[in-house]
Amino acid sequence: MFYDDSWEGIFRGASGVVFVADSQSACRDRNQEFFVRMDENLRRVALDPETIPYVLQLNKRDLPELMSRDELLQSFARGTHPVIDSSALSGVGVLETFRAIVEAVVPDTSSIDWSIFAIKPAVRMAAPGPPPGRITVSRAVKRGSFVGRLIRALFRRA
Repeated sequence: MFYDDSWEGIFRGASGVVFVADSQSACRDRNQEFFVRMDENLRRVALDPETIPYVLQLNKRDLPELMSRDELLQSFARGTHPVIDSSALSGVGVLETFRAIVEAVVPDTSSIDWSIFAIKPAVRMAAPGPPPGRITVSRAVKRGSFVGRLIRALFRRA
């Protein structure tokens, strides 16, 4: 598939993986498909899906018609790797997921000032262009802000 080539480029040299599972019941098959393809593409770049640092993020836990947490864990959890419930719209669990994968990959995180990553609630607003009623998330992870703070924190020397 087209995306497999993209995934291979993304996974080449990866130090860890976050699998974001959509908790909505309607996404069961798509989650499974992407999970299998993730494993296949990790193997294509000589990474072992069972041993690479891994975090499972259970996204959209704030919406109705969800798969149970146990059902998601049975399908996507690996050993004792972290599992984080989240809502990308509200920001709940986003920083926790980021921190979990950084701590799984970086040997010493003691010099990281995690407080600089305080996530403000997402701002919901009408998206320009699309039909009325569509919404978008703004300022939650704006280019240059969260990423810039992340890079500075990870590479700052105490």
